[in-house]
Amino acid sequence: MLRTATRSLPIRWRLTIWYVSLLLVILVVFAGAVVLGLRFFLHQSLDNTLENQAALLTESIDIDDGEPKIGDRRIRNRPGQQFVRLVDESGELLTDPSPVLDDVSMEDEGLDHALNGFTDLRWRTIQDDRMRVLSQPVMADDEVVAVVQVGLAGRSIDSVLNPMLVVIVTAGLALLILATVGGLWLAGRTLQPIDRMTRLAARIGDQDLSRRIDLPPSNDELGRLARTFNAMLDRLEHAMVRQREFTAAASHELRTPLALIQSQLDLAIAHDRDPEEDSRVLENLQADVMRLTRISNTLLSLARSDTGDLELAVDQVELHSLIDLLVEQYAPLAEEYGLTLETSAEPVTIRGDEDRIIQMLVNLLDNAFQHSSEGGAIRLECVQSGSHARITVSDQGAGIKPEHLPHVFDRFYRASPSRPASKNGAGLGLSITRMIVDAHNGSIDISSQPGVGTTIRVALPVTAPSWAERD
Repeated sequence: MLRTATRSLPIRWRLTIWYVSLLLVILVVFAGAVVLGLRFFLHQSLDNTLENQAALLTESIDIDDGEPKIGDRRIRNRPGQQFVRLVDESGELLTDPSPVLDDVSMEDEGLDHALNGFTDLRWRTIQDDRMRVLSQPVMADDEVVAVVQVGLAGRSIDSVLNPMLVVIVTAGLALLILATVGGLWLAGRTLQPIDRMTRLAARIGDQDLSRRIDLPPSNDELGRLARTFNAMLDRLEHAMVRQREFTAAASHELRTPLALIQSQLDLAIAHDRDPEEDSRVLENLQADVMRLTRISNTLLSLARSDTGDLELAVDQVELHSLIDLLVEQYAPLAEEYGLTLETSAEPVTIRGDEDRIIQMLVNLLDNAFQHSSEGGAIRLECVQSGSHARITVSDQGAGIKPEHLPHVFDRFYRASPSRPASKNGAGLGLSITRMIVDAHNGSIDISSQPGVGTTIRVALPVTAPSWAERD
């Protein structure tokens, strides 16, 4: 019920309520233990006093011919505080009657027990006061000849316990009030970093992700939360920067063919109809539209990969057969470029998406052709090593400078200072290749030396990706 009631309160108040509630339980347990312990001690002290008085009175009793008589010891009775009396075996009062004893009834179960030879200790109400009464038999020749009764008022116990209870309750209430104020203050200080995170998150917009939480380095929960929050902001900022770069680059890539299409259409409209000229314009338009289609399909594939929606049609794929087919198709192009195309493919069969793997190989070969110099050689190899098929594509082109290597798989990235961009390329080929490799749970890496050439290595598991065949 307490949890339900506090669920709508701020965390600061909830922490304080739970803290004060726990303190209240501790105080109640502690106060109860103190009061019960003191009450037991006072009762024990009262019983010991009664036993001592009864023993002193018993020592003063003389037995003469079986008749008990009190010696010179004077019996003092104080109304409402103490009484002492001696009763013979027949229940008759032996001590001199006094006004104190007028209200002390002789009909007492404790007295009956003592007359039967048993010591009895119990509470009685006498003159509207609670008194602790001890009834102790006096023995002679193993027979009860008298009973000594001693009574003490219990108000001495109440006079100690009642003020203590008042002090405990008062001090407890004051302590709970101080704990509430202190708990609110401590909870406020403890939650200050979280409040700062909240205000920071409220100020962060999509135009400014550079703000960070500045907290002293610590390994506590708040320190880890701050580091996690800052790391999340780093990822968001990085993703936003990549998105902006991607959008700007995509817009630039799409603008060129669109501008060409627009200029071709403007020329066709401005001139008189000429079948040959119209045919040439349509051919150019077709080439530009095909380029737009390729770029759009590539961007769609990358978007699906980013959202995890890229699907694979998994089946048996004979890599060596695909490589032989691609080499056969690229042979005329190699001859046209004055390049030598070499291949070495061992029989390797994997489980994967054949169309995607073909797309990956085409991208690797296109990249090698676009950046190879006339007279150079391109080598395509495929071997099986353990549980992986390893594909290597190397060229003898201009190579890539070391500072560009970490970025060659980024979208729209071109290492233009050292290797010229293809007229038809959009800078997405290697990005698509890495996407396909990642979808097959494989790995890809690149090494290059300026003026020597570039080598790209791909490792694909022989088995199908674990998530691709869940259906």
